[in-house]
Amino acid sequence: MLNPAGAEGVPTDAIPVPGPVDDVAAIRPTSPAEQVLVDFLEAHLALQHHLGFDGTAGWKHSSVYDLVAMHGRWSTPAPLPAEVRPRPARHCFANAAATEREHPRLTYTEGFAVPTDSPVPTAHAWCTDPDGRSSIRPGPS
Repeated sequence: MLNPAGAEGVPTDAIPVPGPVDDVAAIRPTSPAEQVLVDFLEAHLALQHHLGFDGTAGWKHSSVYDLVAMHGRWSTPAPLPAEVRPRPARHCFANAAATEREHPRLTYTEGFAVPTDSPVPTAHAWCTDPDGRSSIRPGPS
């Protein structure tokens, strides 16, 4: 639950807000970085609820945070395959799209990543191989 009654700052008579993260087995954290991401998603979803944000009318998910919480999967970083050339840093979305075009066996993937030098998740794109490994460029993207 995103706001269990009795938690700090939550009145004991508060109605708990169900958290999509709680309901999705695939997003259960197994590392400190994964826990950071779950906490990040829950915080954004709680804020949306608190502000009364209900997304765009007719959309299945109220936000990218809801989409990732409901359907996201953990990716295991892996070095770039030998046949994939490194691309310029700080252009992950364009890099992943170009890499997928050049290597059709790879799948363009978007989500959030927790950089090793920061406790704050960031929007990120990468390619995933058929076994679910994430082909990432070493260093910042």
